[in-house]
Amino acid sequence: MALTWTCHICGDARPDHRILVHTESKMIGRVEETVNVRYCRDRPGCVAGAPLKAKEWLGEVLLDAYLRHKRSELALLRDLDAAGFDVVIAALPPAVGLGEAVGDRLRRAAGPRRKSS
Repeated sequence: MALTWTCHICGDARPDHRILVHTESKMIGRVEETVNVRYCRDRPGCVAGAPLKAKEWLGEVLLDAYLRHKRSELALLRDLDAAGFDVVIAALPPAVGLGEAVGDRLRRAAGPRRKSS
């Protein structure tokens, strides 16, 4: 029985010799995130669509990694606050996309606090 793969672009099951893989990678700090898109090598629409699909998927992977990182940062800030630290220094992310929301959250968290009696 011949090995078959499903094209990520058209969704058809194709024999192994008709499928290629497009890979996109991006470094996040010291971690490399990679996605692989299988596509039909003999269909122009699939060949043209593979890089676009890979960039779309990589964007989703990077967004997920960014959100995991930011959630862990906010948890760290809560832990430091609970431990009684008077000062915590945090760099604001670029004010683009989610970075704007994260920066707003950090600025609000840095606001004046009421002393508990």
